[in-house]
Amino acid sequence: MVEINEFNTYKTYYGRAALEHCMIQIADVLTGSVQRTVDVVAHFNSREKFALILPDTDLVGAECIGNLVIQQVTDLKIPFTDAENGDFVSISIGSITTSANATVTPLKMVKIANESLQYALQDPDGSSHYS
Repeated sequence: MVEINEFNTYKTYYGRAALEHCMIQIADVLTGSVQRTVDVVAHFNSREKFALILPDTDLVGAECIGNLVIQQVTDLKIPFTDAENGDFVSISIGSITTSANATVTPLKMVKIANESLQYALQDPDGSSHYS
């Protein structure tokens, strides 16, 4: 799961048009980060979240892609004057990895990824959490 940090504050400060432009830029980064035809990027469940579904990706691979995405969004330098942690838009990432043989349902995987994302959002020293 990928979430735009301080989504509502950004929307209030810059307006809907700027927010939509910001989201398009982030979606482009996410889309550019996946290389395989089986990988999926989706706008997920709420306005500020995206999902990256990366079949057959282990924890190291998820961290690698997550760190790449965070850096690429940082490099966009989308202005955010009212941000708590800097002057630019940032994202947080929470993930889950599992094997094909695991008995975890897709719904449970979404729940765990959301919990992981909440952990990343609450951690003042980091913007990602992988499990």
